[in-house]
Amino acid sequence: MVKLSKKSIGLLGGSFDPVHKGHLIISKIALKKIKLDKIYWLITKKNPFKKKTYFNLNQRINLAK
Repeated sequence: MVKLSKKSIGLLGGSFDPVHKGHLIISKIALKKIKLDKIYWLITKKNPFKKKTYFNLNQRINLAK
């Protein structure tokens, strides 16, 4: 017998450069309001609207964890 689980997963994309409390706050609100089980942050390689980056991709991934 196979038991399938139905989970609601949200995706939040962005450069997260830098990652800040606002990202965490909107994630927590989405978890509660939309009743999501999880939210995954999709970190882009580069923000096309910013010329200067604060952190490289690996640093942003580590900070997001």
